[in-house]
Amino acid sequence: LEYLRTIAHLRPRTNTIAAVARVRSQLAGAIHAFFQQAGFLYVQTPLITASDCEGAGELFRVTTFDLENVSSLPLVKSEDGKETTDQIDSSQDFFG
Repeated sequence: LEYLRTIAHLRPRTNTIAAVARVRSQLAGAIHAFFQQAGFLYVQTPLITASDCEGAGELFRVTTFDLENVSSLPLVKSEDGKETTDQIDSSQDFFG
């Protein structure tokens, strides 16, 4: 199997990899059938990640801040800690 790491397109044709694929297929099918019979639905939800692929991460921003109520946003404090700046303190956000 180590040698086949260099020839990836031949790996599925080996007995070991094919057997693992058959076992995984049977297990996945049995698990899905069990939950379907129990009345569950199989839903494929989109993943929200910090990865930016082809600029898609710039389409929307995920935040727990109430952006409609600007006065409630936490602001960054100055170095002396007494006054606040005009910058939003994003470390207070759940998604940071």
